[in-house]
Amino acid sequence: MKKESGKQILKFCIVGTLNAAITYIALWLLPHMGFSTEASNIAGYVIVLIHSFAWSKLWIFKSKSHNLLKESALFVAAFLTAYALQYACFNALLDAGMNKYLANLLSLIVFGATNFLMNKLLTFK
Repeated sequence: MKKESGKQILKFCIVGTLNAAITYIALWLLPHMGFSTEASNIAGYVIVLIHSFAWSKLWIFKSKSHNLLKESALFVAAFLTAYALQYACFNALLDAGMNKYLANLLSLIVFGATNFLMNKLLTFK
């Protein structure tokens, strides 16, 4: 693995950790402001997508492209693809009898790897 890819993976993990924190904060804070749990969850994901896109473009992959529409569309496509694979993996592991927490952990690895590779090779190439 190239040194630059290793740095990108580390930065990707840092942003992913921040994303998890933001999601949990939104899920805790927004209901106190009158939002439903479902709306809070959706809002958390929207905030995280924007947060993640900005850090991915500017810090992780250092994209110089000025075509925000193309990059944002590809970013959302990468997210949806990674989520679909994560969801399929999670359910397959549950069907195989795996504990839901371990299944979630393993399927999140699938999500992260897919999302990282799609963004590195397609969105921000």
